[in-house]
Amino acid sequence: EWKKHLQKEFKQAVEKHVKETSVNGAFVVHDDILNKDWSLKLVRVHKKNIAHLSDKPFRCFACADFKSVTKGEKDMVDLDFYATRNDKGVYTVDKVIVHKVNGQPRYTYNEKNEMVPLN
Repeated sequence: EWKKHLQKEFKQAVEKHVKETSVNGAFVVHDDILNKDWSLKLVRVHKKNIAHLSDKPFRCFACADFKSVTKGEKDMVDLDFYATRNDKGVYTVDKVIVHKVNGQPRYTYNEKNEMVPLN
């Protein structure tokens, strides 16, 4: 029951962040590797794979799938959303990172949920 509640809360926090920070209906995120700004639309949050990072404060992250809304682009981009929950149960998205572009990962995570480079 607790896990379902966490999944619902985190999904809502990501959706709220995307909606509130979108410009003209597109969520914009900078890609340091390609040195470009992606204009994206949320497809889904991977709420069943929320990774726990710490308890005090409560921090976690999960992936979300997006598709490009730029004319002529059919790219799919997987973003990792890191969030912290305060004492009142409100989540703040702290960091958004490009994890995959068109299914190609840029990094992975180890058993401690630490980001590690690909071989």
